[in-house]
Amino acid sequence: MIIRGARQVGKTWLMKAFGKQEYAQTAYVNFESNNCLKESLRKILTSTESSPHYK
Repeated sequence: MIIRGARQVGKTWLMKAFGKQEYAQTAYVNFESNNCLKESLRKILTSTESSPHYK
């Protein structure tokens, strides 16, 4: 799941609380703070969006 939106509105808090409540284990990855991960995600999203199966 990718959550996007305005800064400082509770996106991170909400997803961490949801994960803690619904799952035994969770992982939090911030693509904004890691340029290598950010570039990898950008490539994945670009190739996915051009796929005929993308919805």
